[in-house]
Amino acid sequence: MNKTIETNKNLLLSVIFALLFALSGIIIGILVQSEMILFDGLYSLISFSLSLLSIFALRFKTRASVKSYPFGVNNVDSLVIIAKFTVILMVVIASMSTSLMTMVQGGNHPNFGIGIAYALISTVICALVTYLLQRSYKKTSDPLMKAEASQWLFDSVTSLSVFISFVLAQLMLRQNMYVHLVPYIDPMLVIILGFYLSKTPVKQIAIQIKILLEKAPNEKVMKQLNAIVKQVEKKYGFQESFVRASQGNQSLVLEIDFVVSKTSCDLTVLQQDMIREHIAKSIRKLPYEPWVTISFTTDRKWAI
Repeated sequence: MNKTIETNKNLLLSVIFALLFALSGIIIGILVQSEMILFDGLYSLISFSLSLLSIFALRFKTRASVKSYPFGVNNVDSLVIIAKFTVILMVVIASMSTSLMTMVQGGNHPNFGIGIAYALISTVICALVTYLLQRSYKKTSDPLMKAEASQWLFDSVTSLSVFISFVLAQLMLRQNMYVHLVPYIDPMLVIILGFYLSKTPVKQIAIQIKILLEKAPNEKVMKQLNAIVKQVEKKYGFQESFVRASQGNQSLVLEIDFVVSKTSCDLTVLQQDMIREHIAKSIRKLPYEPWVTISFTTDRKWAI
C-alpha cells in the first residue's frame, strides 16, 4: 500500500507540472512563433492527459476485485503504456510533418531571446521532475512510473536541445554568420528530435504487446525456475516435471506439473503443501509478484 501511495503522489506531481508546461509552452510558442516550443507545449498537454490516465489505472488496480478480474488486473499497466506511447508517437509524427512543410516554405523567424529563457527554465524543471520520478520508480518498480519518467526525460532532452540550438542561432545572428540558415534551425530541430523521440515509443509498444500476449520470462529467469523445480524432482524421485511461465510488468504466472510414479504416489496433501511452500519461498527472490499453481499427476498427459 505504501508503494501505491508513493506512486499516486508522484503521478499527481507529474500531472500538475505537465499542465503548467503545456499552458506555458503553447502560449510562448505562439507568441515567439517557435514550432519547437509549440511542439514542447503540445507534448506536455498530451503528457498531462496521459498522466491522468495513469492515475485512473493505478486506482483501478487498487480497487479492482480479484474475483471480477483474477488475471486481468496486471494487464492494465500494459494497456495504459501502449495508449501513452501510441499518442506520443502520433504527436511526434504530426509535428515532424508540420516542420517539414515549414522548411519547404522557407523556414521561420522565432524570437530566440525569449525562447532561450523559456528553454533554460524548462530544462532545469524537467530534469528535476525526471529525477524525482526515476527515484520513485526505483522504490516502487511500478511500470506506470517508469513510463512517466520516460515522458519527462523526453521533455528534458527536448528543452535542452531547444536551449542549445537557440543560443547557437542567436550567436549566428549577432556574428552575422550563416544567417541564411537561421530560419531553418527551429523546424529542423523538431525533425531531428522527432526521429530521436520516436525510438522509445516504438520499443515500449513492442514490449507491452509481448507482455499482453503473455510472453515467457527471459532465459535467465527460466533457468532459475527450472533449477528450483529440478531440485524438487530429484529430491522426491518424481519421473518428470514441466514448467510453464508467463511474465507481466510486475507479475509472474507460473504453472508447475510433477509426474509421479504410480508405484510411489503416496504423497499426502500435507507433503504436497510442503513442496509448494518450498518452491514458493525459492521464487520469492525473483523481482516479480508470483501466481503459482503446482499439480501432481501419475498420468503424463495431464502435465504436457
